[in-house]
Amino acid sequence: MGIQFHKKAKSSRYYVILLLITLCNLFAENGLAQCTTGCDITDPGNVSDYFYTAGKKVCYTNGIQTVSNSVGFGNGGSICISKDATLQIETANNTLIDDTNNNFTIDVYGKLIFKGGYNFKCNITINVYEKGSFSMEGDVTFKGSSTTIINNGTVTTQTITLGNGSTITIDNHLDMFVNGNMNLTAGTAHYRNFSNLSVASSYGSSATSTYVNCGTYTGQFNLGGGKVFNTGTFTTSQIDMGGVKARFENYKKVILTGNLNMGGYVSGGDTSVFYNAGIVNVGLYGNIQADGNLIGPSTGKGYFELYNHTTINHGRIGPNLNFTIPTKGSATLRSDIFNGEPEVHVQSTVTFGGTTPDESTLPATECPSTDGTPEVPVLSPNKACTPVDLTSLQSKSSNVTFEWWTAGTAKADKTPNGTKITTNLTNYTTPGTVYLWAKNVSSGVYSKTGAALTVNPKPIIKASSSAVDFSSIQKGST
Repeated sequence: MGIQFHKKAKSSRYYVILLLITLCNLFAENGLAQCTTGCDITDPGNVSDYFYTAGKKVCYTNGIQTVSNSVGFGNGGSICISKDATLQIETANNTLIDDTNNNFTIDVYGKLIFKGGYNFKCNITINVYEKGSFSMEGDVTFKGSSTTIINNGTVTTQTITLGNGSTITIDNHLDMFVNGNMNLTAGTAHYRNFSNLSVASSYGSSATSTYVNCGTYTGQFNLGGGKVFNTGTFTTSQIDMGGVKARFENYKKVILTGNLNMGGYVSGGDTSVFYNAGIVNVGLYGNIQADGNLIGPSTGKGYFELYNHTTINHGRIGPNLNFTIPTKGSATLRSDIFNGEPEVHVQSTVTFGGTTPDESTLPATECPSTDGTPEVPVLSPNKACTPVDLTSLQSKSSNVTFEWWTAGTAKADKTPNGTKITTNLTNYTTPGTVYLWAKNVSSGVYSKTGAALTVNPKPIIKASSSAVDFSSIQKGST
C-alpha cells in the first residue's frame, strides 16, 4: 500500500506541475499576463479625446472601447490590448497634441481598429501577436523618423504611405493585406515577408529600400531602383525595376503575368540586374523589355519560361541560364528570345530549350535579414576541440556561401576584419576563436557580423603510472 501511495503522490505532483505549465502558457499566449501587469491605467472606457501619457502603460482587458475623436501618443508610453479586448479609434485626427517623433509602442493580442485614416507623426512600434489583428479602414501614413511593425497575426490596411525621409521596418510572419497601394517611395523601407503579403494594387519602393520575400507575395511591384530578394513565391502582374541601380534576386519562383521592365543599361557603369537562380514563368501576354542584365548563378542553373521574343536592346545574358518557349520546347532557339550580338551579349553557358525543373527540387535557401544582407549564421555547438572540420558546421544554401575569418566584426566597407582562413578547413588544429561569416553568392555582401566558434586544444590524457600497495590493507577490513 505504501508503494502504491507513493506512486499516486508522485503522479499527482506531475499533473499539478503540468497544469501550472499549461496555465502559464495560456496566459502568455492570450496576452493576459502582458496586459494585466505593469499597467498604469486599465480599461479607460469610451472617451472622445485621449492623450496616452508619456511613460505610462494603458491596458485594455475586455470589451470594445473607443476613442471617438482626437488621439495623441506621449513619448515612452505604450498600449496593451488583451485577447478579449478591442480598441477602436474612430475619427482619429491627431490635433490633440503634437507628438512628432515621440516614441510609442502598441502591443496587440486582441483587436486594434482605426475606423478612418490616420497620420502617425510619432515613432510607432506595433507588435501584433498570434491571433491578434490590426485594421486600418482608411489610408495610413507613417511620418515619424522610424516605424516598426512586427506581425504574427493579421494586418489589414488600405493604402500605406511613407513620409518624406522616414524609415519603416516590417517583419511579417503571418498575413498582411493591403487593399490599395504601398507608397514607400519617399523614404526607406525594409520589409521581410515570411508568410503572406497581398497588395491589391502596387508596391512602390525606393532606391534605398529592400523587399525580402521568403513566403508568398501577390501584387504589382515597382523597385524604384531598390532591391528585391525572393526565396519564396512571387506572383505579379508587372515588375518595374525603376532605375539602373535596381537589383532583383530570385532563388525560388517568380510568376509574371505581365511585363518585366528592366531599369536601364550603362556601358561600363550602373546597370539594372535581374539575377535568377530559380524559376521565372512569364505568361502568354508578358515579356522582358527595356535594357539591363539577366544574370545567372556561377554554379547550377536559372530558368526562364516565356512565350514572346524579348525587347532587350542592350545587356549581358548569363552565365548558366536556360530559356524555353513552352510551345516550342527543345526546339527553342537563341533567335526566338534575343536580338543579335554585340548589343545583347549571350554567354556560352546559356542554353535554350531545356526542361524547367519542378520548384520542389530547387536547392534550399536562407532567408536574408530585413535589409537584404545575409543573416548572421547560428553555430550549434559554438565550441569544438581540435582537430575540427569547420566545413561540417556550415549549412548549405543556394543564395549564401560561408567563409571562416579570424575576426567577427566588419570594416567600414562592411567586409570582415581579420584574415580569411583558407587552409586546413576540414582539419583545423589552431586553438582560439574563429568566426563564420555568411556571404551573398550574387552580390558578395556579407552578414553584419560573424558567428564565434571557440576552438579548444584536445585534452591530453596521460596514463597513470602509480600502483596500489595492497600489503597495507588488513584482511577483513571494510
